[in-house]
Amino acid sequence: PGAGRHLNKIISELSKLDIHLDVNEPIYGFTDPDLYKYPMAYLCEMGFMNLSDQEIAGMREYCMRGGFILADDFRNQREWAVFEMHVKKAFPEFPLKKLDISHPVFNCFFSIKTLDIPAPYTTSANYGSVAPEFWGIEDDKGRLLMVINYNNDISDFWQWSDDPFAPIEQTNEAYKFGVNYVMYALTH
Repeated sequence: PGAGRHLNKIISELSKLDIHLDVNEPIYGFTDPDLYKYPMAYLCEMGFMNLSDQEIAGMREYCMRGGFILADDFRNQREWAVFEMHVKKAFPEFPLKKLDISHPVFNCFFSIKTLDIPAPYTTSANYGSVAPEFWGIEDDKGRLLMVINYNNDISDFWQWSDDPFAPIEQTNEAYKFGVNYVMYALTH
């Protein structure tokens, strides 16, 4: 929960969004109608998920109604395969697409200069020397439904940003991604 609270604080400082900083982040499944109250959902460690057909249909419905998903914190081919299986069931007509720095999600608030970012310092041993990859799923009109941080854990930087040992330069760069994701979700 620290990651979300820290990102919300940054968003509230950079925008006029009415963010309730004193409230814990709600947790909803894809079958919960309350999920539709939120324009953005965060998924973590999807390499271990096991969604029912009803939950897969709910993920699709959420995105097709305008919702945006940030998928973060997973690595290796086994975890990718689990995630990909669920996504292909939910969106069979929309291919997974590798994103590059020119995609609007990386330039909608901050102009992110590089996608070559290090693995979070708390989990570097789990990532090894793999490069982070950014993927997405776009609808037939080109709207990004989901951004996927693969071989990465952007939220780890947010979570530990109040730790004096966290590299501030890396944390600041990670917040740029988070702010852009939120702003994209609210404007597209």
